[in-house]
Amino acid sequence: MNKDAENVDIHILLGRITRQEGRTDQSMAHYQKATSITPDNFTANYDLGMLYMDAGKPEAAIEYLKKSLSMRRYINGMFRLARAYDAIGKKTQAAYYYNQFLNRAKPVNPELLIDFDPCKTPEDIVVTLEERLKNHF
Repeated sequence: MNKDAENVDIHILLGRITRQEGRTDQSMAHYQKATSITPDNFTANYDLGMLYMDAGKPEAAIEYLKKSLSMRRYINGMFRLARAYDAIGKKTQAAYYYNQFLNRAKPVNPELLIDFDPCKTPEDIVVTLEERLKNHF
């Protein structure tokens, strides 16, 4: 067996290259191979989650974005996970991760903060957050 076939870094690199070339299926295959070799690789999980989001598959993205967040509380991961939950209509989970994102973004973008009224529904919170975020991303 070729030793490179089991090298997680090579699969991540090939995943990035094939993604940039627009070869989504091949990119997914490389990232999936990377996560099968090293299931706890932050980069492979995060990049695969992002790739699934870009491919319009938020349900699949959630698994990998959550896994990447379990390894590193990455602010972009919180935002992307919120977007994935929002895309499939899970407003409570989306609101939770938007809130996590905003708590971390606080020092950088204080204008994004909202007062979380406990009487607001998760749907109202998501709408408010989306309105504030769309001008920043």
